[in-house]
Amino acid sequence: KDSVMEDVLQRVIDLSKANVLKGIVVDSIGALTPRSEVDEDVTLDKNGMLVLQRRLGQFFRMSNNYVSKSNCTVFLITHVYQDPNNNGRYVSKGGNALKHWSSIRLMMTRVQDKGTETDIVMPDGSTEKLMLGHDVLIKLEKSKINCNEGKSIVVPYRYGIGLDNFSSTITTATNLGIITRGGAWYQYKDRKIQGKTELIEVFKQDKVLYDDLVLEIVKKNKGIK
Repeated sequence: KDSVMEDVLQRVIDLSKANVLKGIVVDSIGALTPRSEVDEDVTLDKNGMLVLQRRLGQFFRMSNNYVSKSNCTVFLITHVYQDPNNNGRYVSKGGNALKHWSSIRLMMTRVQDKGTETDIVMPDGSTEKLMLGHDVLIKLEKSKINCNEGKSIVVPYRYGIGLDNFSSTITTATNLGIITRGGAWYQYKDRKIQGKTELIEVFKQDKVLYDDLVLEIVKKNKGIK
């Protein structure tokens, strides 16, 4: 009952009206069940996804004004899949309502990072190569806020750590030209280091140097010289 689509979407509208929250997350749109599938004896030939798409259109029309006035951010998480009937194009559960009404639409894809591969000694004494994390490619598919549609970033996650701040900061600084790269070599100020792993270790051991790098990134993003 907790995942009944109409109830969940109505709660979002009610909470927006009450202006008591700054953020609401619905995870996920694809897991919401139309009430007809809960209350009625339906068969598999009934297309619940079409009901979901129609209800989402109604939800956006009803909630948009309240969400805007309450300054509440609503995150709607859905699943993306390849449609074999549409030349393999990526489509999202929820239909066109999510595409037309969303202020920002991000597509997130998990990718492997070979740089996290390391030798791990197993309980039986053998050694295997295992990944200690993965990257998430985040692409800005749509935005009503800026002109960065189509651009993407890579966010590194590491097991036991979470978001790898050092790796993310170095990637950002490289993209901004603060750190220059030539092949496997990275250069920051008068330091030249081979390999991103070694560069991360340099910043981990020198907090002052890392803080200077972060400050340069902030200044560059704000247009401060």
